[in-house]
Amino acid sequence: MTDFGSGEDYDGYGLGTFDQTIIADDFGVEAIGNGGFDPGGYSTFLSVLPSKGIVITVMTIQGGYPPDLVLPVAEKLASSLEG
Repeated sequence: MTDFGSGEDYDGYGLGTFDQTIIADDFGVEAIGNGGFDPGGYSTFLSVLPSKGIVITVMTIQGGYPPDLVLPVAEKLASSLEG
């Protein structure tokens, strides 16, 4: 599920999961997950931070692209959990 390829074969997608490390750079660690949205009504984001043992999920009743709408909320949650 987390084999995202390497070198020229790297596409950031495993089996139902994405390498979110690049888009979630404020997490500061490896991040794996997925999200979804419907322009008319919802946006979701789930991210696992394996090295920290943390799972973050954000769900809204607003339509919008997850990295733009819910990623900032997830990043704030991640930073508040830093010990």
